[in-house]
Amino acid sequence: MAKYDEWNEQYLLNLPEGEQDWFEVKGRRSVDLTCPGVDENDARSLLSKALSAFANSGGGTIVLGLRNVDGKWKVDDGGIRRSVKSPSTKEWLEDIVPYLVDPRLLSFDICAVVRSDPTSTIADGSAVYMVHVGDSEAAPHQALDSRYYGRVGGKSRPLSHQFVMDIIGRRRHPKMTMEFEIATWMEAEGALYTLATSLGRTETQTKKNRKTQLICHVLNEGRSLANYVSCMIKIPLDMLERNEALSERRSAFRVGEIEYVEWNRKNVRRDVMKYSMMGLSEYGPSWFDPILPRLSYSWEWDIKADFDPKNCANEKIYWTVYADNAAPSEGEIALPDIQFVDRSAATEPA
Repeated sequence: MAKYDEWNEQYLLNLPEGEQDWFEVKGRRSVDLTCPGVDENDARSLLSKALSAFANSGGGTIVLGLRNVDGKWKVDDGGIRRSVKSPSTKEWLEDIVPYLVDPRLLSFDICAVVRSDPTSTIADGSAVYMVHVGDSEAAPHQALDSRYYGRVGGKSRPLSHQFVMDIIGRRRHPKMTMEFEIATWMEAEGALYTLATSLGRTETQTKKNRKTQLICHVLNEGRSLANYVSCMIKIPLDMLERNEALSERRSAFRVGEIEYVEWNRKNVRRDVMKYSMMGLSEYGPSWFDPILPRLSYSWEWDIKADFDPKNCANEKIYWTVYADNAAPSEGEIALPDIQFVDRSAATEPA
């Protein structure tokens, strides 16, 4: 799906047939107050229900000025006049949209697609408007008719009491997601001593090996503190070095034709109570390190030094995150889509 600020007339006319969970279409006579018989209160009521539904269901787009003809989207009667209210339709929408639901809507944007060439079916002085609604952290939002709506089967439907309570629960719990990156660099490992007989002195050379790590970030995108976090991460077995892959093979499982292993990590730390030069430092008890809203917690794993995600087009990483009493969140990412960072230059001495 294109970014909403990149939508143009051609994109709008090629939207999927029928309304979806992520967009809803209204014809010209739903909001164009210059049309005979169009009542402003009716227009506000119609928009209010759609805004409530999208804000309560993860966001989406209301398209104003299209209609469906024989299974295809067409600009409805040239589109909506750009001056249905002074000073402009766009500014009128920007003024009323926040207050068509309670609590008022903060996450939204309004864009207009206008006539751009002689083949356009949008009339001069008209436009097709898109009201893009974000996933609201203030949900649930009530419409003007004192009901709560959600997107169900591509329609804006009234929500039951249980659904409303579930939305309220989302505000009390952390909202977790995961991001990944792969970093590689040259790392010094020990020193080799060689005798330069022609110069009559001993020189020291440093051996360097390439190191590559998979770095996993768990992010708290919600507004509540995440006290106890547990991440289940399924990694393709062939990402690991040979020795580690052999040790993990006993617990490996298949997803299609690809072997995976599952790693479990928690937001747990242990403080060093007493340092030792011999590598036998004493540690205190483990404790959970809470993840504040908008912050993250990270883990790194060594993987094959020459690993290249571009060679793994069919492989993915699957993840599930549990946090406090929130419902688990899960997702997946194809290996070629993971950001690959070569830090070799940054580690070279100046």
